[in-house]
Amino acid sequence: MQGFVARFPCQAFSIAGKREGFNDAIRGTVFFEIIRFASILKPEFIHLENVTGILSHDKGRTIETMMRTLDELGYVGEWCVLNSSAYVPQNRERVFIVAR
Repeated sequence: MQGFVARFPCQAFSIAGKREGFNDAIRGTVFFEIIRFASILKPEFIHLENVTGILSHDKGRTIETMMRTLDELGYVGEWCVLNSSAYVPQNRERVFIVAR
């Protein structure tokens, strides 16, 4: 099974940052570069990770855009929030998106 695992910069979506989202031309658009690579490589699944701020960013439109973009590529995606404290000595929630 061929998969594609990627992270993209969180600063554009984090509540600790300016929250410029996709308007941050350097960090905020890396998601679309990942999608561009996935459209070329056509992996069986895509696994993405980022901060929980993407869920509330732009009143939820950011995560909707991400999920719709995956759908347009032919993937069925789902997201969930997991806390790293179950695995490492650190309390850090993250959003994991898996699309197949």
